[in-house]
Amino acid sequence: MSRRRGSGRSHDDEGRTRRGRTAMWATAAVVSALAATGAALFATGTFGHEQQTPTGQVHTATVVRTTLVDQVMFQGKLGTGTATALPVRAQGTVTWLPATGSVLRRGDAVVRIDNLPVTLLYGGLPAYRELKKGTTGADVLQFTTNLRALGYVGFAVGDHYDSGVVAAVDRWQKALGRPVTGRIALGDVVYAPGPRTVTKQLSGLGTPAAEQVVSVAGTSRVAVLNVPEDDVALLHKGTGLTLRLADGTRTEATVSTIAAESSPSAEGGDSRTVTASITEQSRARGATGPVVAEMVKERHAGVLAVPVEALLALSGGGHGVEVVDAAGAGRVVAVRPGLYADGKVEVSGAGLAEGMKVKVAE
Repeated sequence: MSRRRGSGRSHDDEGRTRRGRTAMWATAAVVSALAATGAALFATGTFGHEQQTPTGQVHTATVVRTTLVDQVMFQGKLGTGTATALPVRAQGTVTWLPATGSVLRRGDAVVRIDNLPVTLLYGGLPAYRELKKGTTGADVLQFTTNLRALGYVGFAVGDHYDSGVVAAVDRWQKALGRPVTGRIALGDVVYAPGPRTVTKQLSGLGTPAAEQVVSVAGTSRVAVLNVPEDDVALLHKGTGLTLRLADGTRTEATVSTIAAESSPSAEGGDSRTVTASITEQSRARGATGPVVAEMVKERHAGVLAVPVEALLALSGGGHGVEVVDAAGAGRVVAVRPGLYADGKVEVSGAGLAEGMKVKVAE
């Protein structure tokens, strides 16, 4: 193998040296390029994201002007409200009871005791004494109002139980098959605010009459909701809700009652029972199954919005989106996020407009 004088290296040695220098220059060029790229990225704010950009395909989305609605949902079921027992005061043996699910209206028998009817009338004042000729008071006014509503005449509706009322009561008692006395004994009638649905028989045929013989509820359909304790503060009497029934029907409702105490929920944690009155009863009539109540917490109309996945966390703090022009070039625009809803986020900032394209990583 020949050697060059004075060099002390062979041709092979020199070749290796040249290749080594070339590799070093190439490495230096790559490092310089990466440094320049890093500086450019840092200047545009695309370094320092809270999450690394996915290496998969990147898509674009359009900046839209829309209305964002943040809402909370509660699970529940349809019902007829809270059931209560009618306060029957008659004494004797139960000989007839209304069927569960039947609707009792003014003039109907709530129960038959010793085969005599205890009649339902409408009013908020419970029966508390016998009514007879000469009796005066608010309970007389309530009773004579009902007697006139049942079609009886020949007396003045008012707070005085006079001879005209006695004669009308005689006719009414005869029609009911009761002894004709002209008086209304304590236990002959029972009052409720309006029509009632029988929810349960509390006594049996042949048993001694007690104050609680049937439980009833209103006839209007309501939504009975289980509301987590943490969300109860969002509701109050009169709060508007949108109900989604099992068949997809949507209707409006308002909160009517909120239970004072919470109880353990099947889903974990504590919840309270909230009752909501359905505004359009015709939409819920005959409906069965579960119900979902939606309540709007916040609504922002006419705002710019992008998919949540388009939002970037900038290195210096704050957020931005990468706007893509027609040529495919991107630039980062700083934005202020607002309301998050339905997979979108409200954004505002200088240089952002409806119709722009922004990068969305999948």
